[in-house]
Amino acid sequence: MAASAQSLLNSGLSNKNQFTYNPAYAGSAGRLFMAIQASNYMGSVSSAPRFGLFSIHGLLFDNVGFGGNVMVTQSGLLTNTTAEVAGSYRAAFTADHSITFGLNMGMFRSNLNGNSAAYNQYVNTDDPLLADGYYDNTVFKTGFGFVYRYKNLEFSNSLPNFQQGTRIKPELVSYLAYSYFTTDNLWMIKPSVSFFTPDQSKELFNINLQGQWNEKVWLQAGYVTNGNVNFGIGFNLDFISVGYSYGYPTGSLGSITNSLQEVLVTFAFGKKDYSHNQDIYGSRFGNKHVKFKPSGKRKDSFANYRTLENEYRSLKDSLKDQESAAIQQKLDALNDQMLSLQDRLEAVHQESDLESFGERMKDGYYVVVSTCDNLKCALGEQKIMLENGTETEIAFNPAKKFYYVFTNKIDEFDKSLTVMEAMRAKGHDDAWVLVYRKD
Repeated sequence: MAASAQSLLNSGLSNKNQFTYNPAYAGSAGRLFMAIQASNYMGSVSSAPRFGLFSIHGLLFDNVGFGGNVMVTQSGLLTNTTAEVAGSYRAAFTADHSITFGLNMGMFRSNLNGNSAAYNQYVNTDDPLLADGYYDNTVFKTGFGFVYRYKNLEFSNSLPNFQQGTRIKPELVSYLAYSYFTTDNLWMIKPSVSFFTPDQSKELFNINLQGQWNEKVWLQAGYVTNGNVNFGIGFNLDFISVGYSYGYPTGSLGSITNSLQEVLVTFAFGKKDYSHNQDIYGSRFGNKHVKFKPSGKRKDSFANYRTLENEYRSLKDSLKDQESAAIQQKLDALNDQMLSLQDRLEAVHQESDLESFGERMKDGYYVVVSTCDNLKCALGEQKIMLENGTETEIAFNPAKKFYYVFTNKIDEFDKSLTVMEAMRAKGHDDAWVLVYRKD
């Protein structure tokens, strides 16, 4: 599989479709993800490899991913074809700390295309080695890998071709990256280093720096220690992304080949439940909205509930002295009111230790419309709310590591419940009332 390995090593877009060499990335986009990638050397060497790939993967469950790759590499007379399926399982320690394991298996075919050879007077065309179909070998292959993430730090290791037929191939692929976001959350700067130990070849490093604006446009530049220099550009347009990379060989390779051009087109389908940025493991694997369930019923803390409760008890005592359908009917109505109020109070939670991102929070009531586990998500939710005509603020809960997106302060408790119900009617089903009391 030397030709496929070389295509991977020199690729300027491997960091945009990491599932091709590590099965632990299955499901990492959080949605159904498809990729078509092709590369071609534009040089004077007729046997330079050409590479084509189709990938598809997604989530089966919140922590289980599944997908497959079909990869074809042609180098001179030799064509290598890989078809494999892969699965992943993610174990989360906290919302921003996890490790994902992956396993892939499939078939690897290597065959010689004698009919495509360019002959001259020195070639014996009767040589059986040049006959089409003389060499055609298909074997079973397996591989495995893992991805470790802590906040915006990402580290992965894989042996994508660990077993190929009867051979054990120690082709290690390692990747280390960190995603840094500016305070306005518009720019992401992502330095990364990849390390390859291809079968029967010298170890190589690929050093890359990527910049991305507003999740819409990205630019990157990279250098491989075999002398290749790569430059890339890409655009993200809703569910489709297009990337282009131009690689220029320096050193000894520069005299025999000119450049490597690559194109990558990806599609992502499904609901954007969480982050739009798959580079930092978006969706259920990472930057996500949290369905926060406030704990505890606070019925004894509010006068409305106590008033209803006292009236209910008084009527119930009256019912003991005389049978009355009217009293029973009123009891039933009061009971319904109490149940309704109790349901509302279950969505109320009191906190005292919050770090506000705007003006200092004052004691009062706030309606939380969204809860996120990272600031990027919270800022995105705040932007959406503003576009819909609702001003919100953001606060951080250091104990729970959550960011709250909430309405302006409300002075009256009953009014806060009304606002909460209005927000739920607008589609914010998990809206709840935050009672802020600074100790």
